[in-house]
Formats: sequence, C-alpha cells, structure tokens
Amino acid sequence: MSKKNFIVFILIMTVFGFAFAISDFCDIQIVNSNSVTTLGLGDLRNSELSIVKGSILKIILEENSSTGFSWVLDDGFEGIFSIRDDVGINIFTDSENMTMVGAPGKRVFAFQSLDTGDAVFNFKYMRPWDPNSCDRTISIRVSVTETPELLPVVNLSAVTDENRVGLEWDYYGEYDYFKIYRKRPVGEFNYRFYAATDEKKFYDTNFAREGEVEYGVSTVKDGYESDITYVKVLLQF
Repeated sequence: MSKKNFIVFILIMTVFGFAFAISDFCDIQIVNSNSVTTLGLGDLRNSELSIVKGSILKIILEENSSTGFSWVLDDGFEGIFSIRDDVGINIFTDSENMTMVGAPGKRVFAFQSLDTGDAVFNFKYMRPWDPNSCDRTISIRVSVTETPELLPVVNLSAVTDENRVGLEWDYYGEYDYFKIYRKRPVGEFNYRFYAATDEKKFYDTNFAREGEVEYGVSTVKDGYESDITYVKVLLQF
C-alpha cells in the first residue's frame, strides 16, 4: 500500500469511527412549568418515556456536521406533538468547540405535547442527500398522559449491619418523596406503610425478633404513587 493510500485509509477510518462514537450521545429533557428533568437514553426502560400533557420534550443529539452526517427526524408523532420553532438549533459544549474545525456540536429537537396518546420519534444519523448513508438510528417511544405515570424505583437492595437493615435504590425521574412499606410474618402476613423519606436510602432499626422481613418502596409525585418494588431480607442477630 502506498503512503498516499495509507493516509486516505486512516482518514476514512477516523471519520467513520468518530461518527459511530458521537451517535451514542443522547440527552432527553422534560420541561414543565416549574421543573426540568434531564435523562440519558440508558435511563429509559426499553427506550420508553412517559410525560404529562403540556410538557415540552427536548431530544439532544450529538453530531459532527463537518463529516456530512446529521440527525434526521422521521414522521410518527403528528397529532400528539408539534415541532417547536427552536427545533434544529446547534449548540456547543464549550466556547473552544465553536472555533475548532470538525468539533462536534449538539442538535436540539424540541416538541410540544398537545394531546394524550403514544408517539414514536425515529432519528437517523445520515447524510441528508444520500438515503443509503444511514450510520445509526435511535427510536424513542413516548406516552403522553393526563396525569404523571411514575416509574417504580430500580436496583432496590437490602443489607443487614449491626441490628439494622439498610435499603438503597435508584430513581432517575422527578419525585416528591418515597414511601417505605414493611411486612413481617407476625400473626397475619401484613404489609403496611412504614415510613417516608426524600432520600434514596432508608435505615430500619425497629426489630423485636429474628426472621424474614419484606420491604417495599414506591415513588410519590404530586399526590400520585408508583407501583411498589419489593425486596426480602433475613434478620439474624
């Protein structure tokens, strides 16, 4: 291979390798009257999202227009969402990027939710003039509801330490507080509300005997409560 051909080959690999890397970048913002929630694509369950009617949805995708590639939006959301005037704005991560040739930018797609229902946003990373140039795709399914559909907590775990149980969990959306439930096989196997916390952890030290205890954690927002996530732990003092 000649030196000239080798240089061309390296340039091609660099351009296409960078295209694959930046297409993984996706931020999602849900804008309500008094709050802004930012999520990553990995925070969604099966690329599905639920928002309340009237919210503004922003999908922010990283691209490098100097390669000729950009994000192109397909149809599939009409009647549920309208495109806002600020769709397609290019912003940069810092002032240095604005002066660097070939530096990536971020394309912002903004939508206003108009009605309840389900919509799909399909994006293709491609050269707009070449229908066969699609490099990567992203699909985001959005459900618009009249009231918030709260996701349950995830990664709930329980550990025992010095006569106490420690609960920890993850939650990526908006919330007011979390409700803790507890049940023990004393008499009937009752399961009752036990405590509330605004943190993603809880410590329980109120025990009179050994045995199995089951906990549940739910999310509360604007008076609405999510499904309960459960975990069991065996107490041995």
